[in-house]
Amino acid sequence: MNNNNKLPPFMSNKIFYKINKKNIFIRNINKNRNNVNRNNNQSQNNLLINRLSEIVPLMLSDDIGYESDYDISDDIYNRIDNYIVDKYKENFDSNNENIIGRNAVVSVGSTLAATDSEEVKKINHIFLNTVKEKGVKATNQGYSGRCWIFAGLNMFRHLVIKALKLDNYEFSQTYLFFWDKLERANRYIHLFIDGVNGDGDGDGDSDDNGLKEIEPGIGDINFDYYAETFLSDGGYWSMFANLVDKYGLVPSNAMPETWQSCDSEDMNNILKNIVHGCVNKIYKMKRHRNGTLRKFRNELVKEEFRDKLLKIKHESMQQVFNTLVKFLGVPPRTFSWNYVDDDSNTASLGKLSPHRFKDMLLADINLSEDFVVLCNIPNEKYPYYQKYEVEGMYNVMGGASHTMVNVPLHELKKYSRKSIRSGMPVWFAGDVTKGFHPYFSSLDSKAINADSIFGKTNKMKRSERVIFRNQVANHAMVLTGVNVMKNGKSCGWQVENSWGYWDKDTPGLDGFMYMSDEWFDEYMTEVVIHKDYFTRSRNMTRAINSEPIKVKPWSVVSQATMVNPIRRPYKYVERFLKPPSNPNSY
Repeated sequence: MNNNNKLPPFMSNKIFYKINKKNIFIRNINKNRNNVNRNNNQSQNNLLINRLSEIVPLMLSDDIGYESDYDISDDIYNRIDNYIVDKYKENFDSNNENIIGRNAVVSVGSTLAATDSEEVKKINHIFLNTVKEKGVKATNQGYSGRCWIFAGLNMFRHLVIKALKLDNYEFSQTYLFFWDKLERANRYIHLFIDGVNGDGDGDGDSDDNGLKEIEPGIGDINFDYYAETFLSDGGYWSMFANLVDKYGLVPSNAMPETWQSCDSEDMNNILKNIVHGCVNKIYKMKRHRNGTLRKFRNELVKEEFRDKLLKIKHESMQQVFNTLVKFLGVPPRTFSWNYVDDDSNTASLGKLSPHRFKDMLLADINLSEDFVVLCNIPNEKYPYYQKYEVEGMYNVMGGASHTMVNVPLHELKKYSRKSIRSGMPVWFAGDVTKGFHPYFSSLDSKAINADSIFGKTNKMKRSERVIFRNQVANHAMVLTGVNVMKNGKSCGWQVENSWGYWDKDTPGLDGFMYMSDEWFDEYMTEVVIHKDYFTRSRNMTRAINSEPIKVKPWSVVSQATMVNPIRRPYKYVERFLKPPSNPNSY
């Protein structure tokens, strides 16, 4: 017998012990056969040993059903074992509700399987107080993460539609998207040229101005956060305000949607390659070969060196600009705008600049100064009626950082009602992964009863969900309507989404949604209200005018209020209404 095919002695006993416990008997055929068949048996034995040597790793891994060779009782609470898995399955199979739930979820998905048929009867898409004009359709952000831009522009589109008596109107979302990407690339590169505020976490050298170097690869939280977050599609209200204040507005026909504006993943990947290649070069130039930071005692030499870094930045920024133009088109400096109103009157406005157009429609409005972000983050570290500022999280160099006033939830409701009833829509952000029903076009914490399918979970308060990042502002939309009871309290909200609309017989209204008052209580994170609505409240006025407490971008209050990209789940509805020929095609 070839000794190379023999199993090591320390494995042999273990393997046969495992196999025999499963009633698989392997005998040494050389001891149980006549010498006449010795040659044939020897060949079979070699094949058997070869086969066993192949399956040894599988047997020892405990992944194919073989019992473990250690005392399970000693380790039962520490690791997943086949014994534990078998008990899980036994318990699952013993409950008939689990079988029914499994069949329902596999067939139609968890949302429809968990839909409470009695609760959805309460969904009401008729609103007595609304800024929505009849027939106005929801806008569509596609597969991009631009909801915060769409929501910002949708706040004002209704004012234009009403003032000019239009059937429909949209600002160009692509226009602001272009400038946001360009500005963010510039801001991100300057983080590596100039540094960040020196009181941040992590190690790093600081200059005379208290700015700290960003240090990739050493656990610098500044680098980790900005590298993963800043170049994404997500953003704050303040970022939208910075863009409008600096670049103005244009109608959708002046810079329409493109293939890539609706699906930004490829564009973002290319932009990240350009920007990260640039900052990597800058990072290495600022250091000696041994990794230590270059120091300049001569200010003239220091300025000359910075000029070299700026030259590298401008070369990369040219590449970023070129890339954006290829994906999104060229932002117009002047444009013409034609429209027809409800009375068939026509108008043609020519040679408009983005700023002139913005001033014409939004006269004397400065978004960064005139609107206030109210948030509800219950947390002992962030007291109510206090303003907070997210340090360093601005897209436009010299622009405003994100500020918010943390207040009790009833203040968000009070001023949202007041704004809508006076004709001003409300930008808001919340967690649409909770209670969003795509078929009934609703945000309702009771319409989807997941507990009935998956069992009750350990409930968490809003403050606890925020801490564990189980509740985030992952989608921005606009409150356009509210139903109010006799006691003045709200009983339902109309929401303008930016996930388009369906022409099929889907409940809902032109892509607008219903939000229950309970959903507002649970998952509403922040609203944007014009400052004029607070003039009668000394408490709110004092909080709005208070000196902001600076917080880091990775703090709880910042993380909870930044709108992160989320894709619209339109395929769920599309698949349900029109099942594909191939069930696996989605």
